[in-house]
Amino acid sequence: MQPLLRFVQWEEDLYSFLEADLEICRSDAQAMADAKPHLIRDAWNAGLTAREAATQIIHAATPEDRPHD
Repeated sequence: MQPLLRFVQWEEDLYSFLEADLEICRSDAQAMADAKPHLIRDAWNAGLTAREAATQIIHAATPEDRPHD
């Protein structure tokens, strides 16, 4: 499979993991991933699976527990 086609399939899998894990629609999953283009690029370049990339995006989008003032 050509590199571009592999990336497209990987990205589709990434969206599917975000949809399932967060119980969100496809467009929300795409928007969430598109908001973190550096994470997608770095994950792809590092050879991470779509599952691993989805986990990174979820962690990056989830606010840490912080005490409120």
